[in-house]
Amino acid sequence: MKINLRYILIGIFLLSIGALIYLIDRPPEQIYFIFALPFQLSFYDITPSLFGTIGDFLPHFLHVSAFILLTAGLLNCGKKGYLAICLFWMTVNVGFELGQKYSDYAAGLVPAWFAGVFLLENTRNYFLHGTYCRLDMAAIIIGGVSAYALLFYSHNRRRTI
Repeated sequence: MKINLRYILIGIFLLSIGALIYLIDRPPEQIYFIFALPFQLSFYDITPSLFGTIGDFLPHFLHVSAFILLTAGLLNCGKKGYLAICLFWMTVNVGFELGQKYSDYAAGLVPAWFAGVFLLENTRNYFLHGTYCRLDMAAIIIGGVSAYALLFYSHNRRRTI
């Protein structure tokens, strides 16, 4: 099976931009993957805000777009497959956003064994302490549609290895 390196590189680039937002524009105590580190990685108090207001919802756009492109690059499955990938990642992201709106219900769905698993251990708190936002929801939808448009229109010009 051949992979599409271009989609993978674009996905990594988008995730890198998202990481910059978390490292520069967000307080470290609010970011699990930064707060849980045994060393200081945040630049929140060191540098001025880089992304401003758009940094509040841009990570949702970037996350869904990046994961769509990474998955599409790895599977390299064509236009029908790309649609399925987009719908899958949009559903996952919308589900997590709605989980913040209906936090008690969503937190109740989290299995107890998640508490002992790295990265999954914060799932319950994500729902209980996260904030639902319509702009985040819009960013998810726009990110998914944008990624699909990129995949659809660049499909015949793909580079594989």
